[in-house]
Amino acid sequence: MSLGISQQSDPSNYLLRNLYDVDEFVLELASIITEGQGFDADRIKTGLKREYFSFKVEKNGSSISYLPDTKEQISEDIYEIYKDFGDAPDTKYATSLNFEEFSTLAPLIEGLTFNPELYKVDLFKFTEIIKTNILNVHDGKSKTMLISKVITDLNNSYILLEELLYDSLIPLNDIQKTVIKRHLYFDKEAFRLLILEYSPFFTDLLKDFSYGNKVFDEIAKNHIKEDITNRVNPKGYRINKKSSTNYRQAFDLLKKYQFFKENTNYSDFQNVFSTLEEREIERQIKWKDKKNALQYFIKTLKVENIIDENIYRKTVWQVAESVFRHYDVETGKETQLKDLKNNRATLPSDKKKKLEEIIRCF
Repeated sequence: MSLGISQQSDPSNYLLRNLYDVDEFVLELASIITEGQGFDADRIKTGLKREYFSFKVEKNGSSISYLPDTKEQISEDIYEIYKDFGDAPDTKYATSLNFEEFSTLAPLIEGLTFNPELYKVDLFKFTEIIKTNILNVHDGKSKTMLISKVITDLNNSYILLEELLYDSLIPLNDIQKTVIKRHLYFDKEAFRLLILEYSPFFTDLLKDFSYGNKVFDEIAKNHIKEDITNRVNPKGYRINKKSSTNYRQAFDLLKKYQFFKENTNYSDFQNVFSTLEEREIERQIKWKDKKNALQYFIKTLKVENIIDENIYRKTVWQVAESVFRHYDVETGKETQLKDLKNNRATLPSDKKKKLEEIIRCF
């Protein structure tokens, strides 16, 4: 179960980062209180509201501590002024909810207790939002970049909430603590789901990236370990042998016309296109040109029945994505190929001629 969701396309809008966000969640929780949740349920539902206050702090070296019984209510206007211009040395300004006005918060506690998966949005809906509203919208940005931004937002949310839970200057209510703990769990599990769902886009990034957050670092480390343990070498194509086949010439032309990266080995090429059997691929071939050029190359090999239509009717693109890896000449980055079949952008005529010259060598 999740609280009411407005139509927002940015997943970060569903993450909590500070006490204000936590209290907004509590207000939404109060709004779904139903009849029969106790004597005070209706009063909490209608009477819980945001308040603004100042409080005194005491400095002891580099640490700052809250002084009990120094809380004074102020107007929203005063709060906004001091929020923008900063706090006084011994006074802080904050906002929270009027929890003290209620003798019991049992209906809120009940709402949380009986809905253990109550978040701003449920985990699977969150990943669906990423898929439909970010990854399926083409705005010129790479999917790796888009997913990395979501992960950065999740990581920041986790760090800020953990800091709030353990180092808040303002004493927290039990409801606030529970909401924070729930959303720490949400951030962690959303991160785990993203890794499982989209790891081909950024597994390499995880190897060297530190989140400054031991929970996320541990999840990433375990994923990489599991990914390496379970990895099975893909196999290349078994192609139809023709009397005119000249692998060496085809290979030399692919390097000459800069479709292959310069350090590509002839033996790796033979493993990808073998006339004898499907061979295991120990090293993927790095494709330097545009992805649509590789799409045209594989499609034409299939149309010419060099890649056997009967054998690879359903797997021709899956094999291509497993044996080739895209090398971006401008950035120097390598990425796993995805959805190669649909990379059908118009190919310049000179590129077509070069690829057709290569294909005639098979």
